[in-house]
Amino acid sequence: MHYLAYIFPILINIMNGGMFFITAQRFAEAHASKMLITGTMVMWAFMYSVASLVVGRFITEARSAKMICVASLMLMGTMIGAIVMPSLNMQFVWMAGLGVSGALYCTAFQVFMKCLEKGEANGLVRSTSLYTAAWSLGLGLGPFIFGVMDWRISYGINAVFALLISIGVMMIDRYCRSNQQASEPQDEAQASAEGNVEPLYRGRPNMVMLGWLGGFLGTFTISILRTMEPARAVELGLSRFNSAMVLACVSYVQALVGLLLIRGKLWMYNRIPLVLTGLCGILGLLGIGYLQSLPLLYLSAVLYGTFSCAFYFRFVFLALVHPTKGGFYVSINEALVGVSSTVAPFCAGLMSKCLSISGIFTCCAVVVGLSTVVQVFMAKDQH
Repeated sequence: MHYLAYIFPILINIMNGGMFFITAQRFAEAHASKMLITGTMVMWAFMYSVASLVVGRFITEARSAKMICVASLMLMGTMIGAIVMPSLNMQFVWMAGLGVSGALYCTAFQVFMKCLEKGEANGLVRSTSLYTAAWSLGLGLGPFIFGVMDWRISYGINAVFALLISIGVMMIDRYCRSNQQASEPQDEAQASAEGNVEPLYRGRPNMVMLGWLGGFLGTFTISILRTMEPARAVELGLSRFNSAMVLACVSYVQALVGLLLIRGKLWMYNRIPLVLTGLCGILGLLGIGYLQSLPLLYLSAVLYGTFSCAFYFRFVFLALVHPTKGGFYVSINEALVGVSSTVAPFCAGLMSKCLSISGIFTCCAVVVGLSTVVQVFMAKDQH
């Protein structure tokens, strides 16, 4: 039954992707300045970062399910508030609410899913794989599902989703706890040190810094990709549909590759996968920045989606694998996502003053290359 829990990241990210799209669309239709449009995302990212750091001080396995429920109810309140008070200025409040509830949910859910897989062979890899696939799929579906509806109906559906997630998590948590095998009494420190990590990963080097570097700079490049790809599509004369599909392809490939990685065990620690996926990222960014054929743009999106899945997978796994600090490390992960998502659009705006769109993608490819080189030196091959 615990596999049903991975429906929730799909729903949450459908909500997030839909709200990002709807908010930007409403400001654009009101002919608001680009500063206001990007300001809503900055508000979300700032609150997401701050809330993630706060949540990291309180998150535990025992509290994770309840914290997911609180986050879901907060998200439901945000959606209802956006319907009741729909003025454009209030969108900053609702995006702040989305940031806080999203940070609470994402941190708590990752700890929750690790708890669900406790004692299972290859459980952490499986949960990371399914989680990566689920949130990637949800983020890709959101704009398409809610882009064809009235925004009020969309937010109403989101509120119902949020309530269902809260109920569903409590049901799954109770079911899994009731079916958990009784273990011998241990003191809390011993249980934390020995029971929260699979035997395969005991004694492995702590490489969370590698995950943080890759996750921060990877999120930086994907944020710029999502910001600048529509402008690149206009430059090439592509339709809005094809522009959206190129971006969606990145998310769908992330989801597919995430599922394919479900049988992986130690590739996250090794240098060769770092090099190969880094090359995919570089070629994908250069392809989107310079190629003009639509099929080749889709191929570039496939390459970049492979890269982005790999760094997000390492990002989550290398944090959660730690036996005692997994929850705290995950909160740092989410804070880094927020900070990177805040910084990237500003950097893209500054670069656009002196570089072409292709030049901006070249800079992102250089960032991926340098990041890959540094991570290769940080990695310690494991067999």
